[in-house]
Amino acid sequence: MATTAQLLFAEADGDVVVLDAVILGGGQLAPGTPVTLRLMPPDSPLIAGLVRTRLAAWADQGEVVGLEFRRRSRTTTAVVSDGRSAVSLDVRTPLVA
Repeated sequence: MATTAQLLFAEADGDVVVLDAVILGGGQLAPGTPVTLRLMPPDSPLIAGLVRTRLAAWADQGEVVGLEFRRRSRTTTAVVSDGRSAVSLDVRTPLVA
C-alpha cells in the first residue's frame, strides 16, 4: 500500500537529494507526520538533473504524491509518483521528524 504525502521541499545537497513531505494517509505513519528522505541520485548527470527538476517542481506545487518503499536485500528504493510519472531512487537515510 502506497502512502499519500504532500511534498514540501526537494533539493540537491551534495551527493544526495533531500525530500521533505508530510504524510496525508496510508502506510504505517500517522497523517500529519513530517518525513525527510535522503535519496541517492542516479549516476548519470543528465538523468540526475531531470529527477531533481521533477521532484523540485512537485514540491514547488505542493503536489500530493504516492510514496512507496520497496525493500531489497541491501537497499530500499523510494518510489514517488503523481499518478502520471514516477521517480525511483535508493534511500540513503530515512528520517522521521
